Amino acid sequence: MQFVQFETSGAVAIVTMNRPKANPLNRQILGELLDAFQLAALDVDVRAVLFTSAVPRFFSAGFDAMEVFAYNREQMRDFLEAFGNLITMILNFPKPVVGALPGHAVTGGAILALCCDFRVMVEGDYRFAMNEIDVGVVLPHSIFRMLSTAVGGPVARRMVLAGEALSPMKALDAGLVTRVVPETQIQAGGMELAQYLSGKPPATFAALKKIVLESTGVAHTAFEPDVDPWFTDEALVQKEKIRASLQRG
Repeated sequence: MQFVQFETSGAVAIVTMNRPKANPLNRQILGELLDAFQLAALDVDVRAVLFTSAVPRFFSAGFDAMEVFAYNREQMRDFLEAFGNLITMILNFPKPVVGALPGHAVTGGAILALCCDFRVMVEGDYRFAMNEIDVGVVLPHSIFRMLSTAVGGPVARRMVLAGEALSPMKALDAGLVTRVVPETQIQAGGMELAQYLSGKPPATFAALKKIVLESTGVAHTAFEPDVDPWFTDEALVQKEKIRASLQRG
């Protein structure tokens, strides 16, 4: 795998994104992440997963704007289906998944983080944002349900309708992350939680997780591969503005 590293430490599998400069999500990295989680699922010695990033200051900035925003409708449908398969895999993963966020988690990157059972975030001037509104794209019902379950309805409403971002401390207050740690402790903090969860009875954890997801209406959430929101007049204008801004550097 080129952009994803898979390794194990005791009973914990570590899945690490490493696509500079901000782990932008394209078709290749989605496939590699799905492969990594499948490896973790099949390894009977793995009892928990730590999902993190080797890129400084970023968990992921979301979809690769230079690549994905130039897709035609067929390419976008294929990409969204791959993204849906990945988040469905992580969300319903029977083993504990801990997200260790060393920096920004934005749009698609924030969605990946939302799929984790627990999140640890680094302290500092970072943001957790679901500002698809600024891209001119309508967020699917299923993703809003995930967000509102994690942070509560009023906070989710502000994040989606106003594009409000949460700082690490605001994310902690909202219950989105369980711990905020210094930059030098993000991996250790995530690993500590993953190791703790790896000691839980695996069948019982999987059954309870299923109950939690079903009771909150998030169980087996399907990410609808609807390309239409990406090709409205507003979306086309916003995508081109973002790509032009990135090209200017």
